This record gives sequence, structure tokens and C-alpha cells, in this order.
Amino acid sequence: MSFILPFLVAFFLLPFVQKFLQTAERLPEWHQRIRIGRLIAFGLLLVAVVTDSEKLPPPIFFGLLILVAGPAYLLKEEVPNARLLFWMIVPLGVVFLIDNLAEYWTPRFYENYDTLFQTAKSIVFVLSFVLAIIARNQQREFNKQRQKLDQE
Repeated sequence: MSFILPFLVAFFLLPFVQKFLQTAERLPEWHQRIRIGRLIAFGLLLVAVVTDSEKLPPPIFFGLLILVAGPAYLLKEEVPNARLLFWMIVPLGVVFLIDNLAEYWTPRFYENYDTLFQTAKSIVFVLSFVLAIIARNQQREFNKQRQKLDQE
């Protein structure tokens, strides 16, 4: 795994989750954890790029996914689309975990089915972005409906 995927998660997914779940108001301790985790991830990714390390990005990636899944799980009852956000994160983590485990534990099998693994990762990555867009649009619509009810 290259540093690009953990970078994308740290750069785009973490702020999206913070804004979407409104962690600053609802879970201030998780908001701070996500902020600190993001800074640590950027630092570790910089070290990985400078040292040309292949071992560092996977733990960073999974750590960031766990960091993002925490508030989504905790707020699944409070925030209408937190469950959708949680189910956006879980398949991404599972597919990439299976990919990394297969690559390290069974390299010959991984080489034979590399196309399958790459296809699965691509599909789940695109699916995650689609679910994020759907969740954002549903949240906007929910907020519009709430404003209409408040005005009446």
C-alpha cells in the first residue's frame, strides 16, 4: 500500500466526518482525537515518504479508519445518516485488511489473484465516495426539512 490512500483518508475523510457528524458540538473529545490523529498521520506519512517505507502506510490507514468509525458508531442513533457513514467505512477497512493480509501471509496466492484484489479495492473505494455523497445530500435535505418545520 502506498502513502496515497492514507493521505486521502487523512486529508478528505477525516474533515468530512468531523463536519458531517458535527463532532465539535456532539463529541468534543472525539473531535480533538480526530484532529490529533490527522496531524500524527501526516507526520508519519511524511516519515514513510522520506524513508521510502512500505511497512508504515497500512497501520496508518487502518488507524485512521478506526478513528473515523468511532464517532460514526457512537452517533448512529443521534445523527440520521451516521449509520450510512459507518457502513461506508467498514467495507473499505475490511477489503483493504483482506488485501494486506493476503499480500503478507500468502504472497503467491496474492500474485495469482492480484487483479481480483485490485478490482475489489477499486470498487469499495468508489462505493465509499458514492455513499459519502449520498450521505451528504441526505443530510442537506434533512436540514432543509428541519428548517421548514422550525419556520412553521
